[in-house]
Amino acid sequence: MSNPFKDIFSNFHVGGAGANDTAVGIDIGSSAIKVVEIKKKGGKAMLETYGSISLGPYAEGGEAGRVTNLTRDKIIEALKEVLKQAGVSSVSSALAIPVQSSLIFTIELPLQVKESEMTSIVSTEARKYIPVPITEVSLDYFVLPKKELSYEEANTPELSAPSNDKMEVLVVAIQNDAISNLRSVVSETHITADFFEVEIFSSIRACFEHELSLVLLIDFGASRTKISLVEFGMVKGFHTINRGGADISDSISKSLSIPFAKA
Repeated sequence: MSNPFKDIFSNFHVGGAGANDTAVGIDIGSSAIKVVEIKKKGGKAMLETYGSISLGPYAEGGEAGRVTNLTRDKIIEALKEVLKQAGVSSVSSALAIPVQSSLIFTIELPLQVKESEMTSIVSTEARKYIPVPITEVSLDYFVLPKKELSYEEANTPELSAPSNDKMEVLVVAIQNDAISNLRSVVSETHITADFFEVEIFSSIRACFEHELSLVLLIDFGASRTKISLVEFGMVKGFHTINRGGADISDSISKSLSIPFAKA
């Protein structure tokens, strides 16, 4: 899973600031839309501007913080508004794929599998995990590196893990409809959709580098909580819970008999 931002930055002008030196990240969630614009300065990505807009008020009788299920027109309206408020000027965008539109899992393959055979074999194995026809999703994969043993583990038989002649492959499947819908929404603004990335990988890259130890990353969204096990900067395990911040606020509202907005 290489850094997708390289695909945008590789097109930047080498000298000075050009029209293609900026990019905007867009995250259309269930309760809010968040945007952030970055600019290439001195070979580094620098923050230009950012913004967030609650989607609750765009729903009939909705409140800020509520989980919504808006029509395409309402989402476009909200997106245009947050881009305007934030003063975004970039025309290149990176779009976050919501976790409910993706599937992340690992498979084991024999070490003897050749690189030229990987794509077809991964596609075949992935059918066992994907509940929809394989033609309805886009697949990507990454061979997870084997964990290196410490000096103590290598020289202490009881600490050494049993040998495994398998390789672990991280597989990501994204619904094609989700990508099409996001492209359709963004096409109504002055921005073009350059690439897409599942939100969990963006979170990992933002929070970690290459921590050697196993780390638990918990992302509390409005409607879902995403839990990831991260090692060496890679996803080792992933799970979602269909409860989020909005559910917590709702429980507080009911238990204390206070308005949702105050909760």
